[in-house]
Amino acid sequence: MGYYFIHNNFYSPNGFFAAYREAFSSKQSFFENDRNMKQAIFKEENRYNEAFFDRQKFLDQYGTIQKKLHRHVVDDADRARTVFVGEEDMLYYVIDKPVEVDSFVDSFEQLNEFLTSKDIPFVYVQCPYKHLKNSTVFPVGVADYGNQTADEFVNRLREKQISVLDLNTLAVQGNGDTVLREQEDFFKTDTHWRIPTAFWGYQQIVKFLEQKDVALENVSLSTNREQYNEKKWEKTYLGSHAKRVGTAFYDKKDDVSVLLPKFDTSLSYTKWNREGKQIKKREGTFEESFLFYGYITEEDIFQDKYIVFMDWGASEDWVQNRNVKNGTKVLVIKDSFAMPIASFLSLNVSELRMLDIRKENRPQSIKTYVEEYQPDVVLFVASPTSMYYSPEMFEMKETIKDLKQ
Repeated sequence: MGYYFIHNNFYSPNGFFAAYREAFSSKQSFFENDRNMKQAIFKEENRYNEAFFDRQKFLDQYGTIQKKLHRHVVDDADRARTVFVGEEDMLYYVIDKPVEVDSFVDSFEQLNEFLTSKDIPFVYVQCPYKHLKNSTVFPVGVADYGNQTADEFVNRLREKQISVLDLNTLAVQGNGDTVLREQEDFFKTDTHWRIPTAFWGYQQIVKFLEQKDVALENVSLSTNREQYNEKKWEKTYLGSHAKRVGTAFYDKKDDVSVLLPKFDTSLSYTKWNREGKQIKKREGTFEESFLFYGYITEEDIFQDKYIVFMDWGASEDWVQNRNVKNGTKVLVIKDSFAMPIASFLSLNVSELRMLDIRKENRPQSIKTYVEEYQPDVVLFVASPTSMYYSPEMFEMKETIKDLKQ
């Protein structure tokens, strides 16, 4: 009774009880115990769901049923992972309720005040939401609060005199150049933007930083799209949305492409895990440092191929550019949307570091980090979806708790 298959092994509810016991401590308050136990049990539940025996076969069979019913919504046990089908084969998650941003704004205000006291510019870069404001392909009648949340947060930050680069709005208004279309600029089967679209985001960031007098080198070269070769793999990727619905429901694969500089580059790229240990280091050209082609050639059709650029997100990433002598140092607080942007921005500065402060990573004191690293500018680069899926990233409770000390 109460036993389940996980990867050919029996799984018992004892796992949940063990998680409960490990999280409980008589030395903690009721509220701390309550929070820790919920987090531990949620983690154990996710482990079970992801390790469910023959999970993908189950999803494929479920997708077959949905397809025969001519469904345009594929429900998931996790409401946040329900997939909606739009026009032109676009798949979407949605933010199905308004996100309360008060605590986010308070934390950003504290961080901005601290950085201002150190004379360090701070910029929130809001990446585009896949469901663009001018969408012609998003499913009609589906409630989605993504853009509403994004706009509210940006407006609240501006009221606090915090610098904002709103790529979500520029994506539909243009900035003297490109207006995005989600069916071309985002993966159909995944939440992320394509690498050439991230390059557009990088171009906008460089324009913004130049207005703030941040010292950047090689701008006319590195921001020129003609100075890059595009390498492309056709029909090779089924992203996170397609994985949720199964190949029986949806089997239209995305193309994947990367941009490689034609000009000389010399970089060092180091990744650190949540224990602060170095887990990977690469040196050489842009391609040798940042491109992880093994993910493209991986036989698993559901392998995340977005991470061909800069690999999986780590707690901390360092990039040093041997060809740039301006001494400029950039700190990026980021989610996965920032990874390709950071690779391009590293071409303009001596050093760039990234911190991922989402719950699965190592919480670090931003105060201590900034005082030791002495960056010339701090960027917070994220998609609006992270306010919904990773609110702790925007609350920054662990990372800014010592700012007032």
